[in-house]
Amino acid sequence: MLRRSESDLKSRMITIDGPAGTGKSVTAQALAARLGLLYLDSGALYRGVALWAERVGIADPEDPRLAESIAGCNLNAVTQDARFRVRLGEEDVTDALRHEALGQLASRLAVFPVVRDLVARILRQAAARHACVAEGRDMGSNVFADAGLKIYLTASLTVRGARRLEQLRALGKPSDADAVRREMEDRDGRDQTRTASPLRIPANAVRIDTTRLTQNEQVTLIEELYRGGGWLRSVGFYRVCHTFLRILLIGLLRMRVHGLAHLCHGPVVIACNHRSYFDPPLVGTALPFAIGYLAKDELFHPGWMGAIFRRVNAIPVRRGAADRRAIREVLAALQRGMPIVIFPEGTRVKGDQLGTPLPGAAWLARKAKVAIVPACIWSDGFWRGLRRGRILSAHFGTPLRYPPEDGAGDVAKMTDEIIAAIGELRREARENVEKPAQVDA
Repeated sequence: MLRRSESDLKSRMITIDGPAGTGKSVTAQALAARLGLLYLDSGALYRGVALWAERVGIADPEDPRLAESIAGCNLNAVTQDARFRVRLGEEDVTDALRHEALGQLASRLAVFPVVRDLVARILRQAAARHACVAEGRDMGSNVFADAGLKIYLTASLTVRGARRLEQLRALGKPSDADAVRREMEDRDGRDQTRTASPLRIPANAVRIDTTRLTQNEQVTLIEELYRGGGWLRSVGFYRVCHTFLRILLIGLLRMRVHGLAHLCHGPVVIACNHRSYFDPPLVGTALPFAIGYLAKDELFHPGWMGAIFRRVNAIPVRRGAADRRAIREVLAALQRGMPIVIFPEGTRVKGDQLGTPLPGAAWLARKAKVAIVPACIWSDGFWRGLRRGRILSAHFGTPLRYPPEDGAGDVAKMTDEIIAAIGELRREARENVEKPAQVDA
């Protein structure tokens, strides 16, 4: 690999964080091999510290000799053919690090700053010359906080426990499912509550739920995000339509776009006002990446119309009913990292007043654990606005956190906050309608 500048290395660095059993290690290794990047395994280094501690007779993490003697821990890392190897001195100890007891000791040792500082230093030294894929529990939040792409993997505890059990059995180490689950819960608790660099979702990280994803799907998804600068890239028919509309609306008609900086990378629910049939393509054109959106079921009939809408990432939904199929599709799209546009008014509302909001946007955001970004399209009626020479504009507001799962009252409150935020954006759009055209970041 060629040596690159420090800024280029940061832009090409990928961090993958998350709790045990989410597929971090195998995904990071496969991703590094596919992209030609170096692979860094922080977990193996913590296990290497645990192995060193055992060998020098430090079996208790509270042993005062830990801080006194860790400077003599001759731990280092090498990467060969995208495979991460750990050495103690000149001895390759990688294959000796997978014992479950060693993993538990490593988790207890990892709460100490002296241990975390040692591992962070080794990782940064390894990454000083080459772009890397680094996986662990604080890679994006601490060790490589300025990485170009940060990923946070999560999965249900049941699935994570099953994966760990399968891994242990593959190594010829039969284990009890309940015991593995309890150990994983204990480890999650230690990782999330430790004082030194606790496990958390890094700033600007893309959160991916791997519960229903295969390893190859995880790798492919992160590869797409990497090549798209943190966003899923448009492809095929969607890309053709998107490019044409951006040239027409932004390039020729000088459509204004405000507040793109409010959109964090990865899955998010974009809640937008709805006055015209042109609102979906307008909000899609305003965004420089691929999105999906909910559209009423009637638009997908006849079949050839449905095929076209499907190719631009539209998801049909039956209005006035709890459409479970549509819910599953939206949650699956968010799981893959795709932003979803929802019109909380449920139908087109003309005039200056917003319609009565439906709770779907808040409910889906809570279910998927993603933020809600309020949005407003100002078109004054698409064709009428163009005839009058009025400027089209799209506005994106500050993200709203999804409500906690404490009951329907929280969803109703968040729904009110969404429609209030959209109303504020409408007032902003009205005030800015005569200002010089611009597209901001």
